[in-house]
Amino acid sequence: MHPEIGAVLSIGRDRYTVPKELKRFLWRVLHLGDGLLQWTSPTGRTFVSEPATVIRSASTKPPPASPAPGTGSEVPAPF
Repeated sequence: MHPEIGAVLSIGRDRYTVPKELKRFLWRVLHLGDGLLQWTSPTGRTFVSEPATVIRSASTKPPPASPAPGTGSEVPAPF
């Protein structure tokens, strides 16, 4: 049903198959991981898009241990 006018839009159909004649005009997309998408144009050219912001999952590993005082591995204060 149409959300505004209530007209019936489809009866008994829950999937759409793109007609063969239309498929040649559609872009294809492949997820490469880390938010990268590889787009292939109808002419076969490929483009890779990068996300504006990369969101990584939180690490479950504990932070590395600090060196023991007096071992010479300390970093001096910045001022």
